[in-house]
Amino acid sequence: MNALLNGKSISADVAADLQNRGFRFGDGCFETMIIYNGVCPLLQLHESRIKRSLPALGLQLSPNLQLETQIRQLADGTTGWQRMRLWIWRSGEGLYTPETNEVNTMLAASATVAPQIQVRKQICFSEDVTLLPSRWSFVKTISALPYVMASHEKNYKNREELILLNHRGEIAEATAANLFWKKRNRWYTPALDSGCVAGVMRSWLMRKMIEKGEPVFEVLARPDELEKVDKLVCTNVGGLQPVQQAGSKQYSTDLEELWSLLPDMYRSDA
Repeated sequence: MNALLNGKSISADVAADLQNRGFRFGDGCFETMIIYNGVCPLLQLHESRIKRSLPALGLQLSPNLQLETQIRQLADGTTGWQRMRLWIWRSGEGLYTPETNEVNTMLAASATVAPQIQVRKQICFSEDVTLLPSRWSFVKTISALPYVMASHEKNYKNREELILLNHRGEIAEATAANLFWKKRNRWYTPALDSGCVAGVMRSWLMRKMIEKGEPVFEVLARPDELEKVDKLVCTNVGGLQPVQQAGSKQYSTDLEELWSLLPDMYRSDA
Protein backbone atom coordinates (compact mmCIF):
# COMPACT_ATOMS: atom_id res chain seq x y z
CA MET A 1 0.00 0.00 0.00
CA ASN A 2 1.27 3.47 -0.89
CA ALA A 3 0.28 6.78 0.68
CA LEU A 4 0.74 10.53 0.61
CA LEU A 5 1.58 12.23 3.91
CA ASN A 6 0.96 15.99 3.64
CA GLY A 7 1.12 15.54 -0.13
CA LYS A 8 4.46 13.67 -0.13
CA SER A 9 4.84 10.02 -1.13
CA ILE A 10 5.61 7.56 1.69
CA SER A 11 5.08 3.91 2.52
CA ALA A 12 1.81 3.46 4.41
CA ASP A 13 3.49 0.71 6.44
CA VAL A 14 5.60 3.20 8.39
CA ALA A 15 5.29 3.02 12.17
CA ALA A 16 2.69 5.31 13.74
CA ASP A 17 4.02 8.51 15.30
CA LEU A 18 3.24 8.22 19.00
CA GLN A 19 2.67 12.00 19.17
CA ASN A 20 0.06 11.80 16.40
CA ARG A 21 -3.14 13.29 17.86
CA GLY A 22 -5.25 11.19 15.54
CA PHE A 23 -3.56 8.10 16.98
CA ARG A 24 -3.63 9.34 20.59
CA PHE A 25 -7.04 11.00 20.82
CA GLY A 26 -8.95 10.37 17.59
CA ASP A 27 -8.62 14.12 17.01
CA GLY A 28 -9.63 14.38 13.36
CA CYS A 29 -11.76 12.97 10.58
CA PHE A 30 -11.48 10.77 7.51
CA GLU A 31 -13.01 10.20 4.10
CA THR A 32 -13.34 6.89 2.24
CA MET A 33 -13.48 7.40 -1.52
CA ILE A 34 -14.09 5.04 -4.43
CA ILE A 35 -11.80 5.73 -7.39
CA TYR A 36 -12.08 4.50 -10.99
CA ASN A 37 -9.16 4.99 -13.38
CA GLY A 38 -7.80 7.74 -11.14
CA VAL A 39 -11.10 9.64 -10.90
CA CYS A 40 -13.40 9.97 -7.88
CA PRO A 41 -17.00 10.27 -9.15
CA LEU A 42 -18.19 11.71 -5.82
CA LEU A 43 -15.22 14.06 -5.30
CA GLN A 44 -17.28 17.24 -5.05
CA LEU A 45 -19.40 15.76 -2.27
CA HIS A 46 -16.34 14.53 -0.37
CA GLU A 47 -14.76 17.99 -0.61
CA SER A 48 -18.00 19.60 0.55
CA ARG A 49 -18.17 17.34 3.61
CA ILE A 50 -14.53 18.06 4.46
CA LYS A 51 -15.23 21.80 4.34
CA ARG A 52 -18.14 21.32 6.77
CA SER A 53 -16.37 18.80 8.99
CA LEU A 54 -13.19 20.71 9.79
CA PRO A 55 -14.87 23.81 11.32
CA ALA A 56 -17.10 21.51 13.37
CA LEU A 57 -13.94 19.97 14.87
CA GLY A 58 -12.13 23.29 15.26
CA LEU A 59 -9.65 22.46 12.47
CA GLN A 60 -8.28 24.58 9.63
CA LEU A 61 -8.31 23.40 6.02
CA SER A 62 -4.77 22.61 4.89
CA PRO A 63 -3.50 24.51 1.81
CA ASN A 64 -1.57 21.31 0.99
CA LEU A 65 -4.82 19.42 0.46
CA GLN A 66 -5.27 19.55 -3.30
CA LEU A 67 -7.44 16.46 -3.23
CA GLU A 68 -8.10 15.91 -6.92
CA THR A 69 -4.41 16.37 -7.74
CA GLN A 70 -3.32 14.04 -4.94
CA ILE A 71 -5.80 11.36 -6.04
CA ARG A 72 -4.35 11.41 -9.56
CA GLN A 73 -0.81 11.39 -8.18
CA LEU A 74 -1.47 8.42 -5.91
CA ALA A 75 -3.38 6.49 -8.59
CA ASP A 76 -0.35 7.02 -10.88
CA GLY A 77 -1.99 5.54 -13.97
CA THR A 78 -3.64 2.64 -12.13
CA THR A 79 -6.67 1.37 -14.04
CA GLY A 80 -9.77 -0.11 -12.50
CA TRP A 81 -11.18 0.39 -9.03
CA GLN A 82 -9.38 1.64 -5.94
CA ARG A 83 -10.44 2.59 -2.45
CA MET A 84 -8.68 5.66 -1.10
CA ARG A 85 -8.83 6.85 2.47
CA LEU A 86 -7.98 10.40 3.51
CA TRP A 87 -7.07 11.04 7.14
CA ILE A 88 -7.04 14.59 8.51
CA TRP A 89 -5.83 15.10 12.07
CA ARG A 90 -4.76 17.98 14.28
CA SER A 91 -1.06 18.87 14.29
CA GLY A 92 0.98 19.48 17.42
CA GLU A 93 1.32 17.60 20.65
CA GLY A 94 -0.19 18.41 24.02
CA LEU A 95 -2.77 16.45 25.97
CA TYR A 96 -6.51 16.93 25.48
CA THR A 97 -6.03 20.69 25.09
CA PRO A 98 -4.89 21.35 21.48
CA GLU A 99 -1.81 23.43 20.73
CA THR A 100 -2.98 24.37 17.23
CA ASN A 101 -5.85 24.12 14.78
CA GLU A 102 -3.57 23.25 11.87
CA VAL A 103 -3.76 19.75 10.41
CA ASN A 104 -1.77 16.93 8.88
CA THR A 105 -3.21 14.77 6.12
CA MET A 106 -2.53 11.32 4.73
CA LEU A 107 -4.05 9.72 1.64
CA ALA A 108 -3.67 5.97 1.10
CA ALA A 109 -4.88 3.66 -1.67
CA SER A 110 -5.70 -0.02 -1.99
CA ALA A 111 -7.37 -2.13 -4.65
CA THR A 112 -11.10 -2.80 -4.40
CA VAL A 113 -13.99 -4.23 -6.40
CA ALA A 114 -16.56 -2.31 -8.44
CA PRO A 115 -19.55 -0.89 -6.53
CA GLN A 116 -22.45 -3.30 -6.55
CA ILE A 117 -25.79 -4.28 -5.09
CA GLN A 118 -25.27 -6.67 -2.18
CA VAL A 119 -28.40 -8.03 -0.50
CA ARG A 120 -28.39 -8.05 3.31
CA LYS A 121 -30.45 -11.14 4.04
CA GLN A 122 -31.00 -10.69 7.77
CA ILE A 123 -30.36 -7.65 9.96
CA CYS A 124 -31.48 -6.52 13.40
CA PHE A 125 -31.26 -3.59 15.81
CA SER A 126 -28.17 -2.98 17.92
CA GLU A 127 -28.61 -3.54 21.64
CA ASP A 128 -25.08 -2.55 22.67
CA VAL A 129 -24.57 0.79 20.92
CA THR A 130 -26.57 4.01 21.27
CA LEU A 131 -25.65 7.08 19.22
CA LEU A 132 -25.64 10.57 20.71
CA PRO A 133 -26.39 13.39 18.24
CA SER A 134 -24.08 16.40 18.48
CA ARG A 135 -22.94 19.27 16.31
CA TRP A 136 -20.20 17.00 14.92
CA SER A 137 -22.08 13.68 14.72
CA PHE A 138 -22.43 14.16 10.94
CA VAL A 139 -18.61 13.97 10.65
CA LYS A 140 -16.71 10.75 9.94
CA THR A 141 -14.46 11.15 12.96
CA ILE A 142 -11.30 9.09 13.43
CA SER A 143 -12.68 8.12 16.84
CA ALA A 144 -15.18 5.68 15.30
CA LEU A 145 -15.57 3.49 18.40
CA PRO A 146 -19.41 3.28 18.26
CA TYR A 147 -19.20 1.77 14.77
CA VAL A 148 -16.38 -0.59 15.74
CA MET A 149 -18.39 -1.86 18.72
CA ALA A 150 -21.56 -2.14 16.63
CA SER A 151 -19.65 -4.17 14.05
CA HIS A 152 -18.32 -6.38 16.85
CA GLU A 153 -21.92 -6.92 17.97
CA LYS A 154 -22.91 -7.67 14.38
CA ASN A 155 -20.28 -10.40 14.23
CA TYR A 156 -21.20 -12.18 17.44
CA LYS A 157 -24.90 -12.00 16.56
CA ASN A 158 -24.06 -13.45 13.13
CA ARG A 159 -25.94 -10.72 11.27
CA GLU A 160 -24.96 -9.00 8.04
CA GLU A 161 -25.86 -5.54 9.33
CA LEU A 162 -27.22 -3.74 12.39
CA ILE A 163 -29.46 -0.69 12.70
CA LEU A 164 -28.28 1.85 15.26
CA LEU A 165 -30.65 3.98 17.34
CA ASN A 166 -29.94 7.26 19.11
CA HIS A 167 -30.50 8.05 22.78
CA ARG A 168 -34.12 8.97 22.03
CA GLY A 169 -34.77 5.57 20.48
CA GLU A 170 -34.92 6.95 16.92
CA ILE A 171 -33.47 5.23 13.86
CA ALA A 172 -30.09 6.74 12.92
CA GLU A 173 -28.05 4.57 10.55
CA ALA A 174 -26.37 1.20 10.02
CA THR A 175 -22.86 0.24 11.15
CA ALA A 176 -21.19 1.62 8.01
CA ALA A 177 -24.03 2.98 5.92
CA ASN A 178 -26.93 5.38 5.81
CA LEU A 179 -30.49 4.07 5.63
CA PHE A 180 -33.29 4.75 3.16
CA TRP A 181 -36.75 3.21 3.10
CA LYS A 182 -39.71 3.35 0.77
CA LYS A 183 -43.28 3.63 2.00
CA ARG A 184 -46.31 4.27 -0.21
CA ASN A 185 -44.12 5.33 -3.15
CA ARG A 186 -42.13 7.85 -1.09
CA TRP A 187 -38.51 7.55 0.01
CA TYR A 188 -37.39 8.47 3.53
CA THR A 189 -34.05 8.71 5.36
CA PRO A 190 -33.14 9.58 8.96
CA ALA A 191 -32.51 13.30 9.44
CA LEU A 192 -29.02 14.39 10.47
CA ASP A 193 -30.55 15.32 13.83
CA SER A 194 -30.81 11.57 14.45
CA GLY A 195 -27.04 11.46 14.87
CA CYS A 196 -26.24 9.77 11.57
CA VAL A 197 -23.17 10.51 9.48
CA ALA A 198 -23.75 12.80 6.49
CA GLY A 199 -22.84 10.15 3.92
CA VAL A 200 -21.78 11.25 0.46
CA MET A 201 -23.92 8.57 -1.20
CA ARG A 202 -26.83 9.78 0.93
CA SER A 203 -26.25 13.30 -0.41
CA TRP A 204 -25.90 12.06 -3.99
CA LEU A 205 -29.15 10.07 -3.92
CA MET A 206 -31.09 12.88 -2.27
CA ARG A 207 -29.86 15.35 -4.91
CA LYS A 208 -30.76 13.01 -7.77
CA MET A 209 -34.21 12.30 -6.33
CA ILE A 210 -34.89 16.04 -6.16
CA GLU A 211 -33.85 16.34 -9.82
CA LYS A 212 -36.42 13.62 -10.61
CA GLY A 213 -39.10 15.56 -8.76
CA GLU A 214 -39.29 12.88 -6.05
CA PRO A 215 -37.62 14.39 -2.98
CA VAL A 216 -36.46 12.18 -0.12
CA PHE A 217 -38.09 13.05 3.21
CA GLU A 218 -35.70 13.45 6.15
CA VAL A 219 -37.44 12.18 9.27
CA LEU A 220 -37.01 11.14 12.88
CA ALA A 221 -38.59 7.70 13.10
CA ARG A 222 -39.05 4.96 15.67
CA PRO A 223 -38.09 1.33 14.98
CA ASP A 224 -41.71 0.25 14.50
CA GLU A 225 -41.85 2.48 11.40
CA LEU A 226 -39.82 -0.15 9.54
CA GLU A 227 -42.69 -2.62 10.02
CA LYS A 228 -44.74 -0.45 7.66
CA VAL A 229 -42.32 0.05 4.76
CA ASP A 230 -41.90 -1.76 1.43
CA LYS A 231 -38.15 -1.39 0.90
CA LEU A 232 -35.19 -0.83 3.21
CA VAL A 233 -31.69 -0.14 1.87
CA CYS A 234 -28.24 0.63 3.25
CA THR A 235 -26.14 3.06 1.19
CA ASN A 236 -22.45 3.98 1.18
CA VAL A 237 -19.69 4.66 -1.33
CA GLY A 238 -19.43 0.93 -1.97
CA GLY A 239 -22.90 0.82 -3.51
CA LEU A 240 -26.37 -0.23 -2.36
CA GLN A 241 -27.29 -2.98 0.08
CA PRO A 242 -31.00 -3.80 0.01
CA VAL A 243 -32.31 -5.48 3.15
CA GLN A 244 -34.28 -8.68 2.68
CA GLN A 245 -35.42 -9.12 6.27
CA ALA A 246 -35.29 -7.27 9.60
CA GLY A 247 -36.79 -9.28 12.43
CA SER A 248 -39.90 -10.91 11.00
CA LYS A 249 -40.48 -8.17 8.40
CA GLN A 250 -39.50 -8.92 4.79
CA TYR A 251 -38.77 -6.30 2.13
CA SER A 252 -38.52 -6.08 -1.63
CA THR A 253 -34.89 -6.03 -2.80
CA ASP A 254 -35.57 -4.53 -6.25
CA LEU A 255 -33.49 -1.34 -6.30
CA GLU A 256 -33.32 -0.52 -10.01
CA GLU A 257 -34.89 2.90 -9.37
CA LEU A 258 -32.02 3.82 -7.02
CA TRP A 259 -29.25 2.01 -8.91
CA SER A 260 -30.10 4.01 -12.01
CA LEU A 261 -29.34 7.22 -10.07
CA LEU A 262 -25.76 6.27 -9.20
CA PRO A 263 -22.84 7.89 -11.06
CA ASP A 264 -22.24 6.45 -14.53
CA MET A 265 -18.89 5.01 -13.42
CA TYR A 266 -20.65 2.98 -10.73
CA ARG A 267 -22.90 1.34 -13.29
CA SER A 268 -20.17 0.56 -15.84
CA ASP A 269 -19.35 -3.02 -16.73
CA ALA A 270 -15.70 -2.48 -15.84
